[in-house]
Amino acid sequence: MNPKIYRQADSRWGSLPYPTKAYKFASNGCGCCAVTHCAIELTKYWNFTPADVRKFMVQFATKGHGTLWAGISKGLVNYGYTVHWRSADSMSDIFKVIEASPIKRGVLLMGSSRGGSKRIVWTNSGHYICFVDWKYEDGDYWFYIKDSGGRWKDGKRDGWFSYKQHLKGDVRQVWICTSTKESQKPAGKYSGTIPSPTLKKGSTGTGVKNWQKFLNWYGAYGLIDDGKFGSLTKEATKAFQTANGLTPDGIVGPKTIEKAKAFK
Repeated sequence: MNPKIYRQADSRWGSLPYPTKAYKFASNGCGCCAVTHCAIELTKYWNFTPADVRKFMVQFATKGHGTLWAGISKGLVNYGYTVHWRSADSMSDIFKVIEASPIKRGVLLMGSSRGGSKRIVWTNSGHYICFVDWKYEDGDYWFYIKDSGGRWKDGKRDGWFSYKQHLKGDVRQVWICTSTKESQKPAGKYSGTIPSPTLKKGSTGTGVKNWQKFLNWYGAYGLIDDGKFGSLTKEATKAFQTANGLTPDGIVGPKTIEKAKAFK
């Protein structure tokens, strides 16, 4: 996971027009920041800031109302994803899409009511937030949120939040990143080293590092090639396996290596 979290009121871009000088990024830029937080999970855009993404997203900004819903879709597609977008009238259907996607990120549009059993107020009008991971735990879905608004007393509202406790009843629209676009897939042949099987969560060393480099080349998964096979490497492995017709168990066995070698 990219550790960067951006605030729309940051002095580096908060005063920029979105879309005109009368409407500042600080008040209108939550949608652009949400797209940025998804974009920087890909290696190609790892060091991008909202100021970089704003150059594309400003065409979808409206006067006084932030980013158009369709603009969120176009932004995510522009920065490398295929997207499933729908109204949150039936979260059970949305959860099915989330569970089927190997890429655990997307955007939520929050309304102006109080979300969840703990009655959290996410916004006074409408507000886009990004999630960059999710898990199912204790009978509930949890989302790792990056909130560009920072409205809480401690200045931030980031980290793990429960759907039932913190979000339920206030989610209006959902954009789920289901895969990387074909344009993000590599062209040509891979020139690096393909490791030998078997690698799995908990493995360490050069073989893991080589596997992480291959995954970043193949799918722009934004992994740090540190030689440590953790949760992110496992999820990227599962995504590669799914894309290549293998059982997505997250273990780099002989069949997975065979598929990888086809790219040499």
